[in-house]
Amino acid sequence: MTRLFDMNVGTTHEFVLALQNAGFTRENALDVIDDPSKAKLLTNALHRAYASPEEQVRMVIRFLEKYADGEKGFRAADIPLSPKFTPRSDTEQLLLTVMLPDHGSKSGLMRTFDAWWGMAYFGRGSEKSRDREVLSDPEHMRLIDGLEYEPGIRWVAFEPLAFQAVVVRKARQHAASMGVTLAHVEVLIAAALFREWSVELAKKWADHSIDMPYPNMAGIDLTDSENRHMAPVFNGTSGPNCIWLDPMWDDYPADDRVASPTVRKL
Repeated sequence: MTRLFDMNVGTTHEFVLALQNAGFTRENALDVIDDPSKAKLLTNALHRAYASPEEQVRMVIRFLEKYADGEKGFRAADIPLSPKFTPRSDTEQLLLTVMLPDHGSKSGLMRTFDAWWGMAYFGRGSEKSRDREVLSDPEHMRLIDGLEYEPGIRWVAFEPLAFQAVVVRKARQHAASMGVTLAHVEVLIAAALFREWSVELAKKWADHSIDMPYPNMAGIDLTDSENRHMAPVFNGTSGPNCIWLDPMWDDYPADDRVASPTVRKL
């Protein structure tokens, strides 16, 4: 591998400090020195980040205080340090996630889905509405085959534009064959922590823009009374101040305004 230039220890230290002052982590700065081809990707991701790790940690602490109620493993002290993150695309984001455990009669998935929907934010004065068919109880909501619900607090890489213009059923098939993980509650978490992103989504949707497609939660298998298979999806076509959480049939025709985000472990 060709290094950026032949540095002595002092010069390397100064260069790393300069990159850190520009917003890079020390690990990313060292990556750029070892592999200059990563510089553009990391710089793009730096400028396109919707929320810094520190901002996300602050929001997650608020979430834990409100919804975890001091449960073991779900306190502020349990939040892991942000990991080394090298995005694989210009739009991939570092995301801090919380998946709550089962509690009483409520499944972890149900608790987590309902809690993060409560935290999702689409701008001051905006209204959120949830379709009556988007039920989070185990009878109606589960993860798709191949996904396992894992309680805990962890960092993941979140790709909001994956499988754009692909029907949900096809996205699930493609993801399985490619070994890619479709997002489920992570989409709601992103709408809570990436406020710049979620507010921009709402504005774009009101203008019917394809720049910010509706994100499906294709990792969730939602069923109704007729046992139709669906995925929850944001819908902002009702107006600039109203966001719906709707069910979308898994074979509903897709266009450029729809995407099925993915996540990967770090």
